[in-house]
Amino acid sequence: MNITSLKYIGGNPDTIAAIVAMMAPFGSLTEGVDGLALAELMLRWCDQDGYDLPALAGSIVGALWGSETEDKTSVMFKKQRVELVTPTSSTRITVGGNAAGQYYLGVEFPTPSTTRALCILGRGFHSGVKFDARGEAGELLPRQEVVSALLDSAEEHLEWVEGLPSTHYMGNEAARKAAEQEVVFYENML
Repeated sequence: MNITSLKYIGGNPDTIAAIVAMMAPFGSLTEGVDGLALAELMLRWCDQDGYDLPALAGSIVGALWGSETEDKTSVMFKKQRVELVTPTSSTRITVGGNAAGQYYLGVEFPTPSTTRALCILGRGFHSGVKFDARGEAGELLPRQEVVSALLDSAEEHLEWVEGLPSTHYMGNEAARKAAEQEVVFYENML
């Protein structure tokens, strides 16, 4: 399965969880960046009412430049929309809103990125957020197919954890239990 984009439409508080999930696989958005604070700032930009927009833009840029990575995510501001572009993969993350209080979120991968997409989808499912995933032809991927891919990934991770030597690190047992729970989580979704 090749995933080229993810979309989500909703309102608070799920929107914040969705934004944090969208940032999860990108070091420039997670290492040294408070994802929750950045998500809230981006939603304020989308609302725009009663906010000092130049100061708000400065706060968003400041949060992004707080990253501990060498390369920083770039940002573009538009009316009721913020777009982030990651430095390594040029993935575009969009957060937009409208007067009705609905937010439109999207992740566009310039080349199919199933690993990053599954990371975002998994984080979303665990937060109660269900993104729509699209394939290379723009087709909506069936939810069951997406969950099956997440289950396959969780099973591969469990297999990897179980293959670690018992002396690898102190948390082997905890890692194995967490991996088993992840498998059960997706099995119960099918």
